[in-house]
Amino acid sequence: MTLKFHEWQALGKQLRSSTNYSGAKQAFQYAIDEDPSLEEGWRELALTLLLQNRPVEASQTLQAGLYVLPNSTALWTMLANSAFKAEIWELSVSAFRRVEELAELDNEMRHKLGKALGRFGNWESGLLELKKALLADPDNVTICCDYAECLYQLGNFEEAEKSCRKALNMDRRESRAWLELAACKEKQNDLGAAIQILDEALENQVRNAALHLKRARLFRELEEYEQANEEYNRVSELTPEDPSSACEQAEMFMEIDLNGEAVALLGHVIATVSSNDPLVWTLYAKALHALGSEKDDFECLELSLKAFSVALEWSEDNPELQQRILLLQKSLYASKPEEESSAGI
Repeated sequence: MTLKFHEWQALGKQLRSSTNYSGAKQAFQYAIDEDPSLEEGWRELALTLLLQNRPVEASQTLQAGLYVLPNSTALWTMLANSAFKAEIWELSVSAFRRVEELAELDNEMRHKLGKALGRFGNWESGLLELKKALLADPDNVTICCDYAECLYQLGNFEEAEKSCRKALNMDRRESRAWLELAACKEKQNDLGAAIQILDEALENQVRNAALHLKRARLFRELEEYEQANEEYNRVSELTPEDPSSACEQAEMFMEIDLNGEAVALLGHVIATVSSNDPLVWTLYAKALHALGSEKDDFECLELSLKAFSVALEWSEDNPELQQRILLLQKSLYASKPEEESSAGI
């Protein structure tokens, strides 16, 4: 027996409440098939996808619904928010603008529109929208930080710093405001002041990995490698599951010809943290190649070739890696020790 629209909807909600998202999605799709002109079916299907943290699919569903219901404020609002969550900035901006045509934007949506405009690259328009949002809610720390980011991107560092200070006056533990404040100093080539700002920030949040990472990068920029190394180690202690800071640290080692240290660090990451990350394997291969070239070590160069091959396995089609492997194979064959070549005859 075929169920009607509202029966499919009720079944979908029941399945969703028991976290059977796959079944709920199918039920809501059947409801839409019964009557695509009803807004509720599209809303519930999109909501189910959002609960599964699938904002891209939710956005696609809502776009399909809006083809049938082009003037639905509810669907446009959901699309604006789901595209924002998926970081599809152009779609998010256009959806927020459509909501604005159909109804008034509340301040939360105005804030998101400003942020989306900035991330889409239209920092001036984003600043205007964020200014409106900030006037309506002057004590909102997040809006202050987003407003500061727009000012920073537009090169107005003095006003950006003021906005960061305002945010910090409201919440001293707002790490984003500290980071943006340090970035303003860095952009003005005052790296010492940027480090002092991060020192102040770390007084109350010593275990904040983002602050330590920014500090490591500043020390690296200053070529104070010992202190940068300490900060990178601290970040790895705080975020042992994330290999990205170790990759940066290894790159720093290679910059200063500490290729053995880079090999050891990345080998440890592969063994303990991430054995299937193409970036880690690529850096590991580069470090092995640098070490092998430095020491004229054929076995090390062979290991480099193997590591590049593993990196390629874990990557999607990567012509650069493929070319690197071919060149290294030719180089190794040409430089293979005579005794090994003779043994194979």
